[in-house]
Amino acid sequence: MAKNAKNQPTFWNDTLPAEARIIVDKYLSRIAVLSWRQRCDAIEAALISSAINRDKQSRAARESAQLLTSSIVAAIIERLDATTIVESDQARLFAMSASLDHQAAAYDWFVGAGASSILSSALPSSPAGMPLH
Repeated sequence: MAKNAKNQPTFWNDTLPAEARIIVDKYLSRIAVLSWRQRCDAIEAALISSAINRDKQSRAARESAQLLTSSIVAAIIERLDATTIVESDQARLFAMSASLDHQAAAYDWFVGAGASSILSSALPSSPAGMPLH
C-alpha cells in the first residue's frame, strides 16, 4: 500500500490503476503548497476539461471516467492527510470525492456552516435568560 505523509495506508491511492496514481502524484506535487481554494479550483478545472473530452463517449464510458476522476480526488485528499474540514473550499473538494466518508464530512460541514450562519444572522439577540418570540 502507498503511504501518506504520516505513513498510514492510503486506500484510494492503492485502488487506482498505475496511470491514475501517476496523475495523483503529479497533482500532489503541484497543489501541496496551495490554499484549499487554489487546490479546489485546479482540480475543478481539470475535471471540467476531462468532462468536455468525455462528451462524445458512451454513457458507460462517461460513468467509468467519472468514477475514476472522483477516485483520483479521493486519493488526493487521502494523500494530503486532511482529515478535518476547516473551510468551505476544502468541503467543496471533499464533496467531489468518491469516498463516502469524504462526502459525508463535506455534507456535515456545509450543514453545520449553514446552520451556524443562519442562527447568527437570523436570530435576534436577547438578554440572557429572556425567551425569544
